[in-house]
Amino acid sequence: MGSGWSFTRFYLQLAVDGGYDLTEDAQLIWTIFEKLHNKAGIGGTLEIPMESFTRAVEIVLKDGEPFDAPKYHPPAALWEQAIRNCGYTQVRIATSRLKLAVLDRS
Repeated sequence: MGSGWSFTRFYLQLAVDGGYDLTEDAQLIWTIFEKLHNKAGIGGTLEIPMESFTRAVEIVLKDGEPFDAPKYHPPAALWEQAIRNCGYTQVRIATSRLKLAVLDRS
């Protein structure tokens, strides 16, 4: 408790020490999720389940760890790959189908 170590720092210690903060990628992450949401034809507004978000962050941090350096910043391509592989599309499609099934029964 109170170690001063963020989750990001456990994987990218040199990058964090060099000034990297995960919040710098917030807009990029949102944009990639939005692009995937629209490409998959998922209706409604963009809602990112916490499980999908945390899985994408985990993928980026683990895959970026070998490249950790003081000026390292996870590239957009790594974020795109992680977001495609985090299960977002599958979760949203399954949730949409479940909502439709419930509405059909009403």
